[in-house]
Amino acid sequence: MGDVQDRPHGSGSSRALLSLPLVRLALLLAVPSIDVMWEHHPSHFLLVLAVALINVALALVASEARIGARTRVCSSSHSALIASSGFLALHALATPGVLLDHPNSGFVIATPIGLLLASGFAAASAVELSRDDAARILDRRTWIRGALAFLLVAWAIGSLTRRAVPRSAPRGGGAARVPVASAPIGIALYAFAAWRYLRIFRARQRMLPLSVAVAFLLLAEALIAVAFARSWHASWWGGTS
Repeated sequence: MGDVQDRPHGSGSSRALLSLPLVRLALLLAVPSIDVMWEHHPSHFLLVLAVALINVALALVASEARIGARTRVCSSSHSALIASSGFLALHALATPGVLLDHPNSGFVIATPIGLLLASGFAAASAVELSRDDAARILDRRTWIRGALAFLLVAWAIGSLTRRAVPRSAPRGGGAARVPVASAPIGIALYAFAAWRYLRIFRARQRMLPLSVAVAFLLLAEALIAVAFARSWHASWWGGTS
């Protein structure tokens, strides 16, 4: 286990590393000339779909893992990863020019909607529960995942059959304004969840809750990126993949 006393000394560098995606996004948005555009649909389809499927698989493999506290379950944290990765996969499937010949609203907002939904699961996983309440949630996790799977399938059908939207929609269309307006809610929920898991880490010095906290912070940064980045530019690629 090493020296737990030495771990706080690296907290400053850890925070700096975690903030790098936001620094990068801020720089790209502040200096549009370096926020280069690369619109290559086949690469987007393969890269984003591969990342999404790998993350869904990891979430399913880790779905039986527990965090040390007896009154806390982390099945909701796995649902958060499944939700964000599942909608990311749907975003990939709706890539214009691959399965569809036009951009549509499902493609535009799938990623931010998935991140917003995942933030709810993240916050739920961080709420302290009694042993009985935790057991009831674990007993119902199959139903929860079934509902999530149904939502993903319904979204996929809608995305693949929905009409085209204007190419300017990702920045100014009504479909884009909803995720942008809701982004602070998702960010706050991720921050709450990360704070709670960091408290567990400090109390028990186990790496799993620290890893979950870092994952939620990175998801919050991804939500910021997809809400404010320029479509098909470097700022956007970082958030969607």
